[in-house]
Amino acid sequence: MSPKRALILILFSLELAVLVPLGIALLPKTAQTRHIDINARRFGYTPARIIVNKGDPLSLRFYSTDVTHGFQLDGYPVSLIARKGVTFQRTVRQDDKGHLKMDWQRISSVRFVAHRTGKFIFRCTETCGNLHPFMTGELIIKPNTPYYFFISLSIWVIFAIFVWVRFKGPPVFGNVKRINLLEKFPWLKRLVMQRSFQFWFIVVNFIVFYLFILSSLWGSPVGNRNIAIVFVWILWWFILKAILVPLGGRLWCLMCPLPAPAEWLSRGSLTAVRYLNQPFRKLHHRYLGLQKDWPKFMSNIWLQNILFLTLISFGMILITRPLATALLFLFILAGTLLMTFIFRHRVFCLYLCPVGGFLGTYSMASMTEVRAIDPKVCVKHKDKSCLTGGPGGWACSWNQYVGNMSRNNYCGLCTECIKSCPKDNVGIFLRPFG
Repeated sequence: MSPKRALILILFSLELAVLVPLGIALLPKTAQTRHIDINARRFGYTPARIIVNKGDPLSLRFYSTDVTHGFQLDGYPVSLIARKGVTFQRTVRQDDKGHLKMDWQRISSVRFVAHRTGKFIFRCTETCGNLHPFMTGELIIKPNTPYYFFISLSIWVIFAIFVWVRFKGPPVFGNVKRINLLEKFPWLKRLVMQRSFQFWFIVVNFIVFYLFILSSLWGSPVGNRNIAIVFVWILWWFILKAILVPLGGRLWCLMCPLPAPAEWLSRGSLTAVRYLNQPFRKLHHRYLGLQKDWPKFMSNIWLQNILFLTLISFGMILITRPLATALLFLFILAGTLLMTFIFRHRVFCLYLCPVGGFLGTYSMASMTEVRAIDPKVCVKHKDKSCLTGGPGGWACSWNQYVGNMSRNNYCGLCTECIKSCPKDNVGIFLRPFG
């Protein structure tokens, strides 16, 4: 097939991708009154999913069979509270002075028309126990036209890429060159070369996480009212997955405060480098502790995967009980101290951190990488300062040799190799995503 015919096929399929969901949305439907009884109990609604059509009049009867529960429907002015046998609806009115007043009126049912299409979440507004944040349900009002458009256009994008690559030619990103950010932005290189570069990132996060531990131990025991739960398991987790990993790979490892105290104690210094002219066990630095080598048969991510699955299995407890979150942080702090005084390098981060395996795997697709500028220079250099350390930087805490590093899995972006390389042959590169 010629490129011209391929382009015509792609445009024709785009027309179908738009017309099919549009036709589904325009199908005629007859409105009918729906009588729905919603039973609230710890920690869910029955039914948890309600499906109606646009224009249907709805009559909801809401009741509770145990403790007090709430019912707040997104997108519609429906706010209810149910105690055993009694249901109240919140109403907002304006008094003579123009102030808004909120009243609760006892009702048997609430009626409204489903005039907006889409998926609307209803949730409990009364704290009814530890799993209260998970007490939600769905009101689906068909036709969900944006959903059908998304599915249709997703299929079209896959089809169009296949046809274009199959009949057009070579990949678009075949000749894209990497950009050395340290060469492109000299101010960034001066910043990275500072001994306190990583330290200040860690200190700020250490203070924040210390306050979160205090909040988890002595703050509100209810998860949705404790700032540690909201920040760590919602905001931090979103930033990690949506921003840090896609753009910076293991950038979080650069600023993670949990292994920092152990590393500072092991080095006997916060920022300064304690360099040895004569190597000790192949490294130009002497660390506090036994400094044993991690067993080779355990040098993989199986332990990380097991710990990550364990963490996920107890996820509901962690995100609803602040005390559990505090104990997790304290356990990790204790684990890093123990591992640092027994083994060399960041053994906990490399092989035990439950989040480390996730970060290492997905960092392979990130847009940032630390690599040798010219691998031939690394081959000729005998000291391998990026691995063993130098006067300007510590030995690699992740036990990585930049000269043959081709993946981001185990690079924690600590930037010590950039400081320790006497040949100025290590850079931070920007590359295409994936």
